[in-house]
Amino acid sequence: MSDLHLEFDNVIPPEFSVVAPVLILAGDIGRPDVPSLQTFLLTLCQRFEHIFFCGWKPLFLPRVETKDGKSTRKRRITVDDTNEWHTQQLVWLREEIEKARNNGEHVVIITHHAPCRHDTCSTEDEESDLMDAFVNDHDTDCVDPVRLWVYGHTHWSTDLIMNSTRIVSNQCGYAHENCGFRPNMKITLYDDRPIDVIDSVHCDS
Repeated sequence: MSDLHLEFDNVIPPEFSVVAPVLILAGDIGRPDVPSLQTFLLTLCQRFEHIFFCGWKPLFLPRVETKDGKSTRKRRITVDDTNEWHTQQLVWLREEIEKARNNGEHVVIITHHAPCRHDTCSTEDEESDLMDAFVNDHDTDCVDPVRLWVYGHTHWSTDLIMNSTRIVSNQCGYAHENCGFRPNMKITLYDDRPIDVIDSVHCDS
């Protein structure tokens, strides 16, 4: 699930059963400076064996340390900067997918932004000039061994197949929206396989 937006005062966390040992929280759950997020996560830790939490970038900002004088200099971020960060992330992702393919392993990817442009957001958003702010174009990465790609952010729940990859989003959205949220949604891929977590070395970008 994703996009619970617990940072708002009028939002009550949804009630849901433990239908699987693993819970995926694919972003926009809440803000770290709002106590509701910590309370919610601590409660979930007592209920689930594993929780995959797609964090909010400012969660990591207080932990940034200054190592030299250059790192304290400020300038505006440019499109070239963000494109370079994206390229670095994409290289890392494709390398890990290839490693998994060579090892005969399956891959589950969790991102906040949608991995493809079709049927992952509303028709209005698909036609928006701001579409690049919440979706990516990873159609060619939705191939074996990527079995599942979970995303959020678009406030549009979906369950579809792209090439050989199942793309799933279960988003709550804002109070006035109907995003197709299913609080007890369960995804079954395979049984009795160990969980190995590989995190991006470029998490600051």
